[in-house]
Amino acid sequence: LERGGLPVTFTAGPDLPEGRIHLHAHGAGPVLAVAAGWCGNTGYVTQVAAPDRVRADAPALEARLALAPDGPGAGAGPAGGPGSRLLLVGAAVQRLLCAVAGLPDPAQEGDDDRLVPGLPAVLLAQGRPARAEYRTWLGPGHHGAAPAPAGTLREALRRVAALGDDRCGALPDPGPGELAQLPVPLASCAVPGGTDLIGGAPRLDLARLEVFCRAAERGLVTPGGDRFTVGANPAHARGRALRATAARRAGAGAGWSPVPRSHWAGHPQARHWWTTLTVRLGAPARLSVVRAASGAEAYRAVVEGEGGRVLGEAVEATAGDAAAYAGLAAVASVAAAGAGPAAPVAPPSGGAAAALAVAGARTAAWEDAGWTGHWLAGVAAHEEAFQHALARLAGPSRPAPPEPEPGPAGEPGRLLRAFGFTVLRTPQAAP
Repeated sequence: LERGGLPVTFTAGPDLPEGRIHLHAHGAGPVLAVAAGWCGNTGYVTQVAAPDRVRADAPALEARLALAPDGPGAGAGPAGGPGSRLLLVGAAVQRLLCAVAGLPDPAQEGDDDRLVPGLPAVLLAQGRPARAEYRTWLGPGHHGAAPAPAGTLREALRRVAALGDDRCGALPDPGPGELAQLPVPLASCAVPGGTDLIGGAPRLDLARLEVFCRAAERGLVTPGGDRFTVGANPAHARGRALRATAARRAGAGAGWSPVPRSHWAGHPQARHWWTTLTVRLGAPARLSVVRAASGAEAYRAVVEGEGGRVLGEAVEATAGDAAAYAGLAAVASVAAAGAGPAAPVAPPSGGAAAALAVAGARTAAWEDAGWTGHWLAGVAAHEEAFQHALARLAGPSRPAPPEPEPGPAGEPGRLLRAFGFTVLRTPQAAP
């Protein structure tokens, strides 16, 4: 700063821990501040903000970094060396000067797919191995505008990855781990205080989004018993919630009538997953499909194994799609059994994410429903009308619109909304 001709005043902060500095810029406008410091093997530079905001952000970020795999227990000291100190202070000065001058923040330079546009980012640096990169991070009490809901699966998973970042994320990060990816893609997601959730989908990216949403929902139950449905955008959340409600009501037996096998047996995806389940995996199973007696285009399929145990179920707009998703869920259930009895399988919510998966994607003219992309495009084409049909079936107890701010109590709900996810209140949500 002095080399740039700016006046500098240094004051020892008695309330600051060793290894952290705060820079304040006093000018014609409001005072701006940024903090830099190190925590074990990781150094950091916060987002530029008001001094009070920075004083809250810095210790909160240090507390989170202390829990990371490369936190203090992974090797204290390297980030506090002279070279690392110079890197961190230089980055802090750059961010502060850019903010004062009205220039773009350095975190916005380039095209980093790991950052969520519109949300603040912190610089994280390591001494061993040497690296420095920006990561999306929201401090406590962040009240900035949330980004628009995700319109594509890629954008939704970018937010999932930011929320589950290994160093500064706050929610579990879903992934394949050591799970086998054949005959069905599987992903698992940790649940705080419980066993991991495992789920399958036509593709791994869809499986990751599904188990993330289900894991997030586990932490949003209120003392009054209300539950919440999480989705990447309003349509996705509503589709998940309405399918769960319809499946629960259909399970009660009233208002649904059997559908002949001929109405769904020829569906390419239904045939594929049923063959995989009964021939390739050799699982004894029975598949049944019912339709809403009201005449609505809504079908529920259930796959039962030995002893009548439900292996998979789905509610979709056509009998074939319902049979296909139920068969897929059953294959995932059997395939994940090797993960141990303590790892419950989260049944997929059918085609709720199909619109996200096909947004911006192109299918070849020669593809038919036997190809996953073409199948998902067909499911997405039915989604809007299907949700209207399910809403009529659900009646007055259908999923409520998003709660007004602050929404669900606690940190998970705040973070989900801040990252653009939709959280619906479902008083009688399905398990």
